[in-house]
Amino acid sequence: MPYGSSGGPVGNSTGGPTGNESFVNEQMFSGPRRVQQRASFENSVVQTLNAWIPHPDDPKRRYFRLEAFEGSLEKWDGVPLVFADRHPDLDLLASNPKAALAQVNGTIVGSFTKPRIEREGHPVMMGAIAIDDPEVLALWEAGELSLSTGFSCMVEGQDVVEVTAPNHILLFREDREKMPKDRGTRIANMQDGSDSVTTNPTPGTGDEPQTTARSFLASLVQSLQTLLAPPEPGTAAESANQNPAPAGGDSETITTDAPPLTEDPEQEDEDMADAEMKQKLETAETALKTRETELANMKEQVATLQQELDALKATNTELQKTVNQVNQERADARFNAVLDKIAPGEKHTEEQKQQLRKQFDEDPYAFMARLPELMVNQSETKQEGKEHEALGNAQEQESPGLFS
Repeated sequence: MPYGSSGGPVGNSTGGPTGNESFVNEQMFSGPRRVQQRASFENSVVQTLNAWIPHPDDPKRRYFRLEAFEGSLEKWDGVPLVFADRHPDLDLLASNPKAALAQVNGTIVGSFTKPRIEREGHPVMMGAIAIDDPEVLALWEAGELSLSTGFSCMVEGQDVVEVTAPNHILLFREDREKMPKDRGTRIANMQDGSDSVTTNPTPGTGDEPQTTARSFLASLVQSLQTLLAPPEPGTAAESANQNPAPAGGDSETITTDAPPLTEDPEQEDEDMADAEMKQKLETAETALKTRETELANMKEQVATLQQELDALKATNTELQKTVNQVNQERADARFNAVLDKIAPGEKHTEEQKQQLRKQFDEDPYAFMARLPELMVNQSETKQEGKEHEALGNAQEQESPGLFS
């Protein structure tokens, strides 16, 4: 069955390619140049595994087994990144990409490579997301870019047991209406060199020196400071300032008079520290998201167990009522059997019966010890009003009969 599980970052990613550098380079360089607008996010999480994920078209959730994705890793390598508001038709995208993209007003903006399974903390499927579209990169910078996997799979009950055909990964702009369903996914760890510039060849050398926009600006500022600094009396610089070049000179004139472009060691150290700190923050955020997903799953499991416990308690209560009823009926039957043997004079009134029942329930052994006495009284009562013939001797005549 086709499946799309919306997921991605929640808008808290930072860093990324800097648009200002590209703008400055466009303004400052003349002649042939190449501004690259491509970024590779090497440690992106595209799917949380061993987790319940809501289905986009079904109120029932699906459980994404790790084994289902582990067996399809090679098939995920190279799937396209589709930038649109919704998933394209999977079958149509495979057979006629142009028509499928036209239906959702989408475009191919990169690819997903290097798929792998990470089990630390909570299992996820990760890989490299390479984006070559400036608009999509701007959304990532703004923390508004989310992703969703699109694939065909086999389902047993509510479990995804096999991914048969990975199809694409949807990149979409997240807002209040379109929120990710898999909250453990994220686009993270952009590699350096995503925004670089090639300068003009240096005349007469045959070399093509390359520099980042930041180092170029630093060198340019240093050159301007040198040109604008007050000259010492009698120097060539003073003579040059007294006869300034006409306005409108191009950048080559400024570059020729400036000292050679050099990297600032302190700035390089700061950049490395910033990059290291960003990577640590992204790693920590990824771990936090994983823990949050794991905690949410645990809360769901606790809620399910609580429901089962409540059901067991209700069943136990009903069983206890049944047991109590059976025990009461047995006790009543035993007491009624004993009550039939007691003399009517001992059980004439309802109050007498209640008193006998109380004695029977509180101490049945003591009550049974008294039973012969109560039965004798019953026998004597039964003989009242009957006549008996003499049996031949005075002793027997004086003794009342015990049996009729």
